Amino acid sequence: MDYAFEKGLYMSASPWDIHSANALQLYGVPFIKVASAGLTNQELVRHVAGMSIPVVLSTGMSDLQMVRNAVFALKQGGVPQIALLACTSKYPAPIEDLNLSRIQGLKEEFPDCIVGYSGHEPGLWTTLCAVAMGAQIIERHITLDRTMKGSDHAASVEPQGLKKLVHEIRQFEKAKGTPGI
Repeated sequence: MDYAFEKGLYMSASPWDIHSANALQLYGVPFIKVASAGLTNQELVRHVAGMSIPVVLSTGMSDLQMVRNAVFALKQGGVPQIALLACTSKYPAPIEDLNLSRIQGLKEEFPDCIVGYSGHEPGLWTTLCAVAMGAQIIERHITLDRTMKGSDHAASVEPQGLKKLVHEIRQFEKAKGTPGI
């Protein structure tokens, strides 16, 4: 985290309990990430809400009412900014399970939240599609070697892939232009 902050990168982590959330707050993270598995942990969500820092909330493994409940708890707790990530909680996620249209659904349901995408699938093109579909922030897991053991590595992006992804997103932003003739 020190290295990321030194390089001007925003970094946080997903606490799985109140003690871990407190440790992140003490570290001075600019936001707290609530993992999909923590979305229904109302005790944790309310505790994080009380920290009064922005929250990024993954929505995998949840239905709309579960997301509504978590967003309500965060707003009630005074969270200054909420970002919702459309995601599929499979590692790696099959392409047919991604449901990128959920990005638009979240934007419509929660117009005052930032909506983004958390990808756990091999490849980069789906993340570029998510940006084209309106994702305002992106989360991708990174690894030094996708062939390493463990469920997360195969669903992660290696450093050169991350560089390419950022470059392609920036190129898309230039190409997008503005509405109208």
